[in-house]
Amino acid sequence: MKIFIALITTVLFSQTSLAEIYRWVDEAGNTIYSDKRHKDAEKVELPGISSYASKPVSKTANNNQNNAEEQARYSQFKISEPGNDATVRDNAGRVVVLLELTPALLKGDTVVFDIDGKTYKQKVPQILFSGIDRGTHILKAYIIDGQGKAVTPVVSSQFHMKRASILNRSKAP
Repeated sequence: MKIFIALITTVLFSQTSLAEIYRWVDEAGNTIYSDKRHKDAEKVELPGISSYASKPVSKTANNNQNNAEEQARYSQFKISEPGNDATVRDNAGRVVVLLELTPALLKGDTVVFDIDGKTYKQKVPQILFSGIDRGTHILKAYIIDGQGKAVTPVVSSQFHMKRASILNRSKAP
């Protein structure tokens, strides 16, 4: 039965490849294309079917696959605190950064934290920053192995630091 279906399909598709295309201009000046003849129509010669032969897989592609396997050793990796676009209110400019990791940080791996372009390395998935100025800050994190090779993609979060100021005192009556 499968051979019969394959044969019918082949015959049908081979017939469409023999179809002719015609072009003509109607009364309104529109160019019309069709597979049916029309008076004043001219036959259109179509180019052959285009094809593409891909290059063999290179060693770089294999390296990318190995990198993907390396990065897969952490099934979950994200910044849980502070939440993205969160506001942190602390007069000393302190912010605790916590990561969610599954599994827990593997032996030999190090977390790299980056806040506004300054990097810090930790052997635990958390860090306390202090003295952070008022304003919006970009926080990034990723994990490196013992050779300094990244084993996770970079995750990032933005937060806003609010600190009390004598300039913003409310004017109570």
